[in-house]
Amino acid sequence: MNSSPKSKPSLFSLDLRSLAATRIAAGVYLLCDVVQRMGDASAHYSDAGVFPLSALREWWDGRLWWMLTVHSLDSGTAWPLFVFGIQLIFAVLMIIGFQSRFAVTVSWLLLISVQNRNPIILHGGDQMLRATMFWLMFLPVGARWSLDGSNALRRAYGQPVQESLTSIASAGLLLQTTIVYLSTAFLKHSKEWWSEGSAMYYALNIEQFRLPLGGLAKNLPPVFLRISTWMTLVFEIVAPLVVFSQRPLVRTLTIGAAFTFHLIFVALLMDVGPISIASCILWLPFIHGSVWDVLATHTAIQPIRKVWSALIAPVSTWRGKRIARWVKLEKPIPIVQTSIVAQVMAALSLLYILHWNAYNLNPSLKQLFTPVANTLRLDQYWGMFAPKPMQDDGWFSLAALLDDGSRVDLFQDGRTHTFERPADVVHMHKTARWAKYWMNLWMEKHGRYRKYGVAYMRAQFQAKHPEREIKQLSLYYHLDVIPAPGQRRAPVQPTLIWTETYVNASAPPLTPADE
Repeated sequence: MNSSPKSKPSLFSLDLRSLAATRIAAGVYLLCDVVQRMGDASAHYSDAGVFPLSALREWWDGRLWWMLTVHSLDSGTAWPLFVFGIQLIFAVLMIIGFQSRFAVTVSWLLLISVQNRNPIILHGGDQMLRATMFWLMFLPVGARWSLDGSNALRRAYGQPVQESLTSIASAGLLLQTTIVYLSTAFLKHSKEWWSEGSAMYYALNIEQFRLPLGGLAKNLPPVFLRISTWMTLVFEIVAPLVVFSQRPLVRTLTIGAAFTFHLIFVALLMDVGPISIASCILWLPFIHGSVWDVLATHTAIQPIRKVWSALIAPVSTWRGKRIARWVKLEKPIPIVQTSIVAQVMAALSLLYILHWNAYNLNPSLKQLFTPVANTLRLDQYWGMFAPKPMQDDGWFSLAALLDDGSRVDLFQDGRTHTFERPADVVHMHKTARWAKYWMNLWMEKHGRYRKYGVAYMRAQFQAKHPEREIKQLSLYYHLDVIPAPGQRRAPVQPTLIWTETYVNASAPPLTPADE
C-alpha cells in the first residue's frame, strides 16, 4: 500500500513532512479550541448553562446513543473541565509527536464527545477539524518532526527511510479537501451565486459577520461584487482539482491561493470565526516534498533553523538517547505504513463519506446507517453560504422588566433596553460559538431551546445584581431583511420570540410601543 522511498509520487502520494505539518497544525488548533471551551465550561457544558442535559436529550429525541459523549457523565462544571484537561494533554502530545497515532485517536474520540455534548454551538471549523483528525488516525503521523521519530529509528537501524506514502488513507485525507470545496460549490445552486451573481453583495451586507473592511468592500461597484461572486465559485471548483497536479509550482500556487482566499479575502472582510484557519489546515497535506527540500536548504531560512535547533536542543538530545536505547534493546523496527485492517476501515469510511455528500447534493438518494454517522460524527454538510447567503440579518435583545419598573437589555450589560441598532452588531457575542448559538435560536426548529438561553441570561444577571429582581423577560430578534441589489432597506422588525413572567403573571409582554 505504501510507496517505496525511490518510487515516483502518485496522485494520492503524501509527503511525510506535510503529514507532520498537518498533525502539528491540527494539534495547535485543537489546543486553542479546548482552551476557549474551558472558558465557557459552565455556560456550554453544564446544567447551569444554555444547554443542560435535558436539552441534550431533546436534541437526540430520547435515543440512548447521545450518552456516548463522556462530557455528559456529570451535569456540573468540574467534570467537563477535567475532561478538557485530558484533551489538552493529548493535544500537546499531538503537537510534539509522542505516541502520535494514539494521541490523535484519543483526541478525535474526545473531540466528537464534546461536539456531541453541545451540537447547537458548532460551526464549520468544528466539522473541518473533526474530518481532518479522522483521517489522521489511519496515517503514520509520527514518522517526521516528532518525538516518536519513526524515520529516525529506521535510519538508526540502517533501514530504508520512507519520505512519502500512498494509501487509501492518504487518498481519504486528500480527497476530503476536494469533497469540502466541491460540495460547498455545488450546494450553492441559487441564482444569487450563478446567474445573478449577487451572493457577495448579500454576504457583505450581513451585519452579524461584516468587519470594517467588509463595510468598505460592500460599497464597491456592483460589477466587482459580481466578479468576486463568480471567482469564489471558480476557486471552489477548480482549486481542489488542480492541487492534485504533480508539478510543485502548480501545487504551491494553488495552496497559496487557498491561504490568500481564506486569510485575506474572507477573514479580513467577515468575522466567520476560526473556520478560516481550519480551512487552511485542509490544504497542508498537499504541500509538495520539494517545497520542504527548498526550505531546508534555503539561505534565508538558516538563521531561523539555527534558533529553532537551539530551542529544541534538550528535546533532540532526549530523543537521541531514546533512539539509542531502543536500538540497544533491539526493539522492533518501526514500520511506516498502515495495517490492512486500518486500510479496509479507511476504504469503507471513504465510500460512506462520499455517499453522505452525494446525498447532500441529491436528497432523493437513501441515507444509509444514519445512527452510525451521527454517533461517530462521520456526517458531513458543507453548505457555507449555501444555497445562498442568508438575507434575514439582525440582532438579539433580551428586555428585562425589573421590580422598579425599569427595562434593561441583558445583551447590553444591563443598559436601558432600546429597539435601536447596537453600535457594533458583529461583536455583540464574545466568541463565534456564542454567535452561532444565538443565531441558531432564531431558527424555528431550535425554538424549544430558547428557554434555556433565557434562563441562563436571567441567572447571570441576578447573580451580578441580586438587589434588582427581574419580573419579566422578553427575547426579541430584530429582523433586518437585506434587500435585493438596488432596493431600499425596509425598517427593522422587532420580533418577540420568547417571553416569561416571573413575579407578576398579569404583566403584558414588552412591545416596541412600550418604549
